[in-house]
Amino acid sequence: NRPDTAGGFNANLEPQRAWSYEIGLRQGGEGRGGTGRDGEGVTWSVAVFRTDVRNLLVSFEVPGSPQRRFFRNAGRARHIGLELGAAASLSETFDAVLSWTFSNFAYRDYEVQSPGGATYRLDGRALPGIPEHWVRILARGRPRFAKGGWVEIEQAVSSGYLVDDTASVRAEPWAATHVRFGWDGRVGSTRFGPFVGLNNVFNHRYVGSV
Repeated sequence: NRPDTAGGFNANLEPQRAWSYEIGLRQGGEGRGGTGRDGEGVTWSVAVFRTDVRNLLVSFEVPGSPQRRFFRNAGRARHIGLELGAAASLSETFDAVLSWTFSNFAYRDYEVQSPGGATYRLDGRALPGIPEHWVRILARGRPRFAKGGWVEIEQAVSSGYLVDDTASVRAEPWAATHVRFGWDGRVGSTRFGPFVGLNNVFNHRYVGSV
């Protein structure tokens, strides 16, 4: 979309380009989720990554066109992150999964003008909408008496993050709990896997995306 709302494509945009580097390690053989297996049903993995981005496409709004998304180029940005994951089959009826992601995403070269005409130099400023820390914990049980039935509890935890390029407004850290019940089995020659999911069961208010 053209920011002047005249219609057609925005010919002033440059394509976003990036070089990405990643190195990782997983212990043992193949396990669920692509991690390795070590000893008594425990799997783990670690990965470090970096992405150098040129002409990063950044979305923004025009006051006269609410709910429409427009884009501009930031000169350069750098994304650095670390991902850790572990899964454990603690018994034939119980599994647990833990993952943590650390993200340090920042502009390296970015100057932008506000609708009021002010110029902001944002080199070194964190990208909005990206939590520095993200944790996911999952526990899944398959009681023997349920004959194919299972229950799954997932806990997601996010640190706070900026919600705007230029303003110092931050979303608060948040946590949400999700519960799912299901059954896996066959009826005749047909496999079924019905389930019911309850998201955010404690009704916490949080910012889901920016």
